Amino acid sequence: MTKDKKIVFACAVRNCEYYLNKVYSNILKFTSHFNEYKIVFSESDSQDNTTQVINELKEKDNNINLLSLGNLDYYIPQRTCRIAYARNAYLEHIQKNYSNYDYLCVFDCDDRSSEEITLDA
Repeated sequence: MTKDKKIVFACAVRNCEYYLNKVYSNILKFTSHFNEYKIVFSESDSQDNTTQVINELKEKDNNINLLSLGNLDYYIPQRTCRIAYARNAYLEHIQKNYSNYDYLCVFDCDDRSSEEITLDA
C-alpha cells in the first residue's frame, strides 16, 4: 500500500503550454494514492506561456516547484543535451530537497502524457 509513502513527480518542460493542464490533471490522479507529493518542473527556452501556466498552477497547488533554467539554447545547442541538463537539474533539486521521498515518477509534459489517464490502466 502506498498511502504511507511520498512521491515526487518530475518533468522537463519546454513549450508545453498547451499540454500542462492536462498533464497536471493526470498527475493529480496518482497523488491520492500517496501521503505526500511534490511536482518539480524544470523549464528552459520556452517561447510560449509555459512558465505562466506553471506559475498559475503553483498558485493553486503549493506542492509545485518550478526550476527556471533560463535560455540554454546558446550554451547547449544540442536538444538532447539540453533535455539531459534539465533532467539533471530536477534530479539534483530532488536529491537536495526530497531525499526522504519514496518514489520518483517522471512525466513527459507534451502530448505523450496529456491523454487522459485512468487509475485502472
